[in-house]
Parts: sequence; C-alpha cells; structure tokens
Amino acid sequence: MKTLLDNKLAPLTFSLGFLEMPFQTVVDAYVWWQKELDLSVVISPIVLPLEQALLKLEPLITPHRKRLLMATQSAWTAYFDNGIDGGDPFTPIGYLSQHLHCRGLMVACQPHTMFSEAKGERGTYGAVQFQLFAPEERDFLNIERSIIAMNDGGKWIFETIGEIQPFERAEKYKAKRIRDRFTDDLLEEYCLALGIRLFDAEFYGPRGVLVEMLGPLPARETVLTLVEARRRLGLES
Repeated sequence: MKTLLDNKLAPLTFSLGFLEMPFQTVVDAYVWWQKELDLSVVISPIVLPLEQALLKLEPLITPHRKRLLMATQSAWTAYFDNGIDGGDPFTPIGYLSQHLHCRGLMVACQPHTMFSEAKGERGTYGAVQFQLFAPEERDFLNIERSIIAMNDGGKWIFETIGEIQPFERAEKYKAKRIRDRFTDDLLEEYCLALGIRLFDAEFYGPRGVLVEMLGPLPARETVLTLVEARRRLGLES
C-alpha cells in the first residue's frame, strides 16, 4: 500500500485534510474559529520538512489537542492533528471550506492489519477514503463527493455519496472484491487530478503553523508518545 512517509510516522499520517486556499488565509481562519469557540490556543510558526514538522504533534491524544497546518507546493493547505488512532479532519475541513468559500478534501489511507477479533489483538482496520467538500451546502452537509472502502469491524464495505467527478474511474467500483473497488492507487490518482501529490513528502512545507490547545487535560485521559501509539496499533514491536 502506498502511504505518506512509508507510514513510519503513522498514525499521524493515516488521515489528513486540505483546503484550497493560501496558507496564511487558512491559518487566520483557523485561529479566528478557535476564538469563536472560546478556546485558548498557542500558535507556533515553523519552517521544517514534513517529517520533522509532524513530530511536533507529539504526544498523541484523543480528542486531539494539537493541529499542524502546512503550506504545500500547490493552491492547497494541508491539515494534520495528533489523534491517537489517526487524524480527524472532518469537522475543521468541512466547516472551514464553507467559511472560506473554497473546496476542502479529507483523505484516509490506512493498512488492514487486524486479522483477528480476539480480545487484546493489536492492529488497524483498513480504509481508503476520499471526501471532497464544496464551498456551500449539498444534499448531505457540504459533501460534494465521498468514496470509501473500509473494513468495518471485520467486514469490508464500499460506499459513495454525491456526484461522480470528471476524473473518477467508476468502472473500478465494480470489482468483485470490495477492498479493490477503491484503492491507494485510485486515491493518489484522484488527488493528483486536484493538484495534490498526496504521498510525496516534498509536496508539503516547509512553512507551517502548530496550533496547540491550552488548558488541563481531562481526567484519566490517555497520552502516548508516537512510539507508544504505534505499538498500541501493532505498527511497531
């Protein structure tokens, strides 16, 4: 499976988002949104390669408390966060794409390594997802198009929502094996059609901003280093 940085920083790279707006415009809008939510945050500008920038998201915690916004070699700005099981860009990308009147994109590419449902088994459920957001409302929220093939607790499912886009290869969706209907190759192809080199680390940065939420952690909250989170998911021995 093709992955960003060969998944060596997963789960930080399992799921990420994009907004089709200049970097500083997205930063300003995100900071404004946090203030509207009455949240206290610290903003730290960085100039780093993607791998070093992502390490600034440690430690990992759910719900996430750190977000990384990065410029890219395109018209899009990238979004990552420090969730223990992977990023959760749905709300920020969905909301800000409407606020900024631009397209947004949420993608996920996660290997399937959970081959047993036995208690205590470590692994990840496979998923490949492409979710394109419109600048305004659609039939369901502002989702222009959603395509997902994922293992839902032991069973593979394939779902689509919205209008087929010109770059899609819908004939692939008829594959006999469900997990073959939407693959990492198709995800990469669709992102390229939008001007996003999803799995190319050189596409991201070097300008970025780390946004960290202030305040005490909730009681009994789990906080893990990246290595601990990877071991928990069976990504590292």
